[in-house]
Amino acid sequence: MFKIRKRNSKRAGAFPPRVSHKLSASVAPHSLALGTRRLAATFLACICVCSLPATAQCLPEELQKLTASDPSLGDHFGTSVLIHGDLAIVGAASANINPLTAGAAYTYRKDPITNQWIQEQKVFSDDGTSWDGFALSMAINPVDPNVIIIGAWAEDDAPDCKSISCQSGAAYIFRFDPDLGLWIQEQKLTASDADSQDYFGWAVSIWGDVAIIGARLDEDSHQGSGSAYVFRYNSNSGIWYEQQKLIPPDPGALGTSISLKDNVVLIGASADQEFGLGSGAAYIYRMDPDTQIWALEQKLVPNDPVIGASFGWSASLDGNTALIAAPGADGKQFLEGAAYVFTYNGQQWTQQQKLFASDGEPLDTFGRTVSLAGNAAVVAAILDEVDGQTVGSTYIFTFDSQEWNETAKLYASDSGRSEAFAFGTHAATDGENVIVGANFAFIDGHNEAGAAYIFGGLGDCNNNGIIDICDIADGNATDKNNNGLPDECDQPPCPWDMDNTGSVGVGDLLMMFAQWGTPGPADFNNDGIVNTSDLLILLANWGPC
Repeated sequence: MFKIRKRNSKRAGAFPPRVSHKLSASVAPHSLALGTRRLAATFLACICVCSLPATAQCLPEELQKLTASDPSLGDHFGTSVLIHGDLAIVGAASANINPLTAGAAYTYRKDPITNQWIQEQKVFSDDGTSWDGFALSMAINPVDPNVIIIGAWAEDDAPDCKSISCQSGAAYIFRFDPDLGLWIQEQKLTASDADSQDYFGWAVSIWGDVAIIGARLDEDSHQGSGSAYVFRYNSNSGIWYEQQKLIPPDPGALGTSISLKDNVVLIGASADQEFGLGSGAAYIYRMDPDTQIWALEQKLVPNDPVIGASFGWSASLDGNTALIAAPGADGKQFLEGAAYVFTYNGQQWTQQQKLFASDGEPLDTFGRTVSLAGNAAVVAAILDEVDGQTVGSTYIFTFDSQEWNETAKLYASDSGRSEAFAFGTHAATDGENVIVGANFAFIDGHNEAGAAYIFGGLGDCNNNGIIDICDIADGNATDKNNNGLPDECDQPPCPWDMDNTGSVGVGDLLMMFAQWGTPGPADFNNDGIVNTSDLLILLANWGPC
């Protein structure tokens, strides 16, 4: 069923082969069923040659394939991916840095004229060493997209580290300097009680002046119990400081995944054992706005927990909705994988729906990664098979005010060849576009160099639970100007003419500067802030409408 590809001398970025004593103590099988599910978890990183299936008539369009400007053997570009408006970031957890395989993140900006994402910078830490795992995890600050955090789970700086395999972990804050046009390392974050093989930085998330970092093998309460560290930014000193450590009541690799939104954080604990080894759980913590102290609000488990489901392996939070993956769960088929939707009613979180693929098969690992933005949810299935070959795919679900429905299934345009190995290694959406990593892709003669794919057309401008391109394709909406949007959602013919003079000119420029740094009407690319990208759009439309 699987054709396992051997690793080369570089380690794969997504799933490191080095296994600590902590891991070996926690994964011994206790039954045949458990062994089968553990086998499924092991196969999360296994990749096969794939073929291209037929696509639906309203399939979101593949806009661009991203590759590194300097691909090399085993970089694993696509280990992690992010997209936010005109900014896309792709992690390559084994990329070469002078010449160590420390890992790097590649940033891209969307050109407002050509609509192409152009590589902006190769970002890496200033103290990287081999196998740091830099960029296995990353996050963009939605409140200020000029700030990002990047984890390096295998970094070796803890006081008790005596070898290059210490893996205590670290995370790095980078801030974009618009004058230099560069991302500058602002601060390296480490745990105050860092210890060998804590895996601090395995998962990261950031919102405003708060960053939360997972250390999934920290042993504060139990062996491999995991923890999460809260850091807060002091604008006066310009320093991020450790504010609080979140410790789970039960052992289970807390910090496997993290999603922070405002004063609520969702943290996965995929090795939680409440319903058997590796059944998994997720925890909701909420911050008291007066004391700024985070307290455990609720432990989340699915209605049908099973051994080895790894519930909490990936998680995404948006408002009062949480999407939590369980890649080893039973979906429509045995061990297909599933994702669970929980909603908050003001008092408690309850499971609303279980998502699985309409064409799922055993060991698809549906739920390898999940991402949620508004009415759009993305779920990757890295071992999805078509015609007996492992392809890897990503499913789109949309919410119609009642339930989540499978809307589309994404494949890479070159998924029939080695160029798209492991399509679905990681996936993310900002509600308009989807970016999908394929970190085993064969690029320019380099095995496992990796790639990432950006798809557009995920928007649902009329909020009816059907993406716009499907509305148009199914005849539910018209698109007379062929711009991919239902006519009812079209902007005024000249949105840059904010002073309604019939021409884009100095008056509009002054209005833009008055809104600079805010999410005002001059945010033409809808990335949440009026900035240089919007200025370029205005200048490109200068003159009579």
